[in-house]
Amino acid sequence: MMNKFLTVATVAVMAGVLLVLAFGAPSGLESLATLGRVLWVVLLIAAVLVIGIRPLRRRVFGRSKVLASMFRPGLKRTDRASLSKGEKRAVASLRRVSPGWAVAAGVTRDATTRNGDSVRTFPALVRVELRAHGPAAVFEVVPGSVPSDYDDEKVSAALGFAVECVAASPSKIRIQVRSRDALADQGTVPFRMVPLADPAAPLCVGVTSEGPFLLPIFGRQTLLVGASGSGKGSVLWSVLGQLAPSINEGMVRVHGVDLKGGVELTAGRGLFHDVAYTYDEAASMIEGLARRLDDRLAYMRESGLRKHVPSAAEPMELLLIDEAASLSYLAPDTKAKNAVDANLKRVLSTGRAAGIATLAAMQDPRKESLASRDLFTATVALRFRTKDDAVLTLGSAAYEAGAHCDRIPTSKPGMGYVIDGDTGDVVQFRSSWVSDEAIAEIARRFAAPVEVPGDV
Repeated sequence: MMNKFLTVATVAVMAGVLLVLAFGAPSGLESLATLGRVLWVVLLIAAVLVIGIRPLRRRVFGRSKVLASMFRPGLKRTDRASLSKGEKRAVASLRRVSPGWAVAAGVTRDATTRNGDSVRTFPALVRVELRAHGPAAVFEVVPGSVPSDYDDEKVSAALGFAVECVAASPSKIRIQVRSRDALADQGTVPFRMVPLADPAAPLCVGVTSEGPFLLPIFGRQTLLVGASGSGKGSVLWSVLGQLAPSINEGMVRVHGVDLKGGVELTAGRGLFHDVAYTYDEAASMIEGLARRLDDRLAYMRESGLRKHVPSAAEPMELLLIDEAASLSYLAPDTKAKNAVDANLKRVLSTGRAAGIATLAAMQDPRKESLASRDLFTATVALRFRTKDDAVLTLGSAAYEAGAHCDRIPTSKPGMGYVIDGDTGDVVQFRSSWVSDEAIAEIARRFAAPVEVPGDV
């Protein structure tokens, strides 16, 4: 700070001397006044060129760390005011002209000039920003480097504080200081029913750091994955709670599979058209949905329809499976397992256009647990015990972008990550919590219409 003050003071004194020479020289020294004016104009032109042209600014100010740091990107004054002392120190470390952390993290490159001199190239600071998790700095990686070269643990160790390195573009890396939990102040998110004008619209099932968390259910097949106790029930019941009015009106029909003795779905049994508690019941239910799918697609073909239009006679259908892996490991024999697998694959692969969606929850993300796993078009990931499970669920790119499901604390069930279907961004969320009493009340008030004989 003192060096910056001395530099500014020196520049101010020099400018003052030139002003005196240019406009305050004594009479008889007109030549000196003219020289002062010329020097003042030259100084202004040089300042405009150096500050306005980035490569020139780097070349001139790069020789002085003090001057260079004065013109490096920084936070807005209002954002700086909201930083803690630790965050201010972190920003100062990231804004250093020749950052030692880059050397320690192994993200610099050595090059040889035309004169044979060895020159070390550092990542170029592009901007500093304040995000939901804390301050972040975006750097342009050095030539010959890629964003994946930036390892979270190495960069954190070099800086001395926890960061996440996320690719901002193919040639830029965002180093995010993890000083704030974007959802830390949310605590338990209470469930609030949001009226739906369209039963197929995305459902509000929780919150993100930016606002409501909207999860599309119809128009896709969704796989919900997370370890035991990660909050899968919170997501399932938030979905059912938001669909409850449409269920009561007959515009949505829900078929439940609960092969764990019925302990999960029994509380809201009134919301379901039917529930399968045994393997044979589940097999019959999924087979019936496959037949309904074929009939609906045939009707759409004959009517020239490309998309199902829901009605009380032909509602949207949702197959909700709690612990989908049980369809594999509880099968009495290979023949029964293959039959269920074939019918489920049929529903997953062609159900979208016919208004039939699937929401399946499971603990193990491996394909061996569910043969049809690859046919799900959307994945919601909650807490996992290992990094391998997190990467297997959402992919390595999502993990590098911040979807660290293995770091979610056990004290925050219902917290997880999804990939935004429109932007491709990783979104952190926390689902609403629906108590057993609330589930029972919703099921009582918005019970599904009485089953008509002959329906699935």
